[in-house]
Amino acid sequence: MTIPNSEEQLIAFGELLLRQTEADAIEWNATDNENDFVFSGTKGSALVRQWRDYDDTVMYKLAILNSRGTEVESLHSEWESEGLPREHNETLERLWEAARRSALDIHQILESLMDEVEHPEKLNDRPGFSDEPPF
Repeated sequence: MTIPNSEEQLIAFGELLLRQTEADAIEWNATDNENDFVFSGTKGSALVRQWRDYDDTVMYKLAILNSRGTEVESLHSEWESEGLPREHNETLERLWEAARRSALDIHQILESLMDEVEHPEKLNDRPGFSDEPPF
C-alpha cells in the first residue's frame, strides 16, 4: 500500500474545497481573526488564512485542525528557488477569496443592495423607517 504524499493530499483537498465552495455546496464561517475563515466537519475543520509576511507579500495558508482545534497539517504559499510561485499558490488564494465571500455572505448582501438601488421605494417600506432624524 502506497501512502500518499501529504502535500499532494492537501493540494487535492484545497482544490475540492474550492470547487465545493464555488458551487455553494459548503459554507464557511468567520472567526475572531478577520483574515481567517473556517469550514467545520464532523471530525475536524479546515481553516484558510491570509497574512502579509516580513516583506509585505500576501501569503495564504490552508490548515487542517483536529476536533480539539489543534493544527495537524498545513499547506501555505511557497516559491520556487527562481522566485516563481508554486502552482498551489493560486488555489490557496482563490480558496481564501471564496471562503471569505461565503463566510461574510457577500453574494446576499450585494443582491439585496442591488435590489434596493433598483427599487428605492422598498427602502420606505421597512418597519420603523422614518425620514426624520433620530434626534
